[in-house]
Amino acid sequence: MGQRGQFYWKWFKGVVWSAPNATDFWAGIIGIIGQIVAHFVPDVGALMTTYLWELPIWVFGAIVILRLFAVPFQIWKEDQAQIAALTAHGPDRQRLIIKNRLGAFLEEARELTAQCHNTEDAAALEARMNQLLTSAGTFIETSLGAGEAALFRNSVGTSTIYSASGKPNERLRIGMTWRMERLVQIIQRVDTVPINVDFNPNAFI
Repeated sequence: MGQRGQFYWKWFKGVVWSAPNATDFWAGIIGIIGQIVAHFVPDVGALMTTYLWELPIWVFGAIVILRLFAVPFQIWKEDQAQIAALTAHGPDRQRLIIKNRLGAFLEEARELTAQCHNTEDAAALEARMNQLLTSAGTFIETSLGAGEAALFRNSVGTSTIYSASGKPNERLRIGMTWRMERLVQIIQRVDTVPINVDFNPNAFI
């Protein structure tokens, strides 16, 4: 189930699951008030007796409609509380978030590199690679500073071997390979590199 499905499932549960309990409560309150009114106004009492069976249905419908609007805000509040709890542990939690994000970049880079054998649309593949590298470089600079970003963009010292093998998209494969090596190195360095003071982990959870 994706994020959208999870949201709508939480919405559905929030609207429907708690509605019966609320219906019983408010139907009971309205029933008590109705009995008082019927005692002092007999004509109203006769009318209420006729339509008394409809009372829970109308109350349930009203509660469901109200909760359709109230539950999304409740979900938002719960999500904000969860985010606050996740980020309340300071640098240790920030470093974990950075590692997870860099790991996601690394996984995407591996997937794109695996497509280098396909020569049908090299321009589209290169565009996707460039977009990934730009996003990864920006994130590294935002979270760990310009020094780590410069390391990510520099191939000096990597073990990648350049060759003119004539394989499809060899240039793209080699360029992505040494950057994957850099990502692995930076992930290993996260625990020892200072985190930027302006880094906001909430934006990457």
